Amino acid sequence: PTGSEILMGLKWLTEGAAAGDSLFIHYSGHGTQVKDADGDEADGFDEALVPSDYERNGLILDDTLFQMLAGGLPKDAHLLCVFDCCHSGTVMDLPYIFSATTEATHALEEG
Repeated sequence: PTGSEILMGLKWLTEGAAAGDSLFIHYSGHGTQVKDADGDEADGFDEALVPSDYERNGLILDDTLFQMLAGGLPKDAHLLCVFDCCHSGTVMDLPYIFSATTEATHALEEG
């Protein structure tokens, strides 16, 4: 899909979200890293989705994904994102990274 189609889909998903809603997004496609232009990345790189028209209209940066998805959700709305692409580990720009170690998994199971 084109960048505008992806962004329209993200807007459609989140614009009517309310407390108690459970939302799901799945992206399978290309991902990449580009030099961070605004200095908000510890590693100096933004992660990005690569739409089909990226050469004309650019990439979709992690900053945009966070703002449109996690940043705009109301309290107590839940969002599950699956990004099947390169550099997807931090593509949402969340303030934490979960590593599914044995200890972490046991901690989740025990509450």
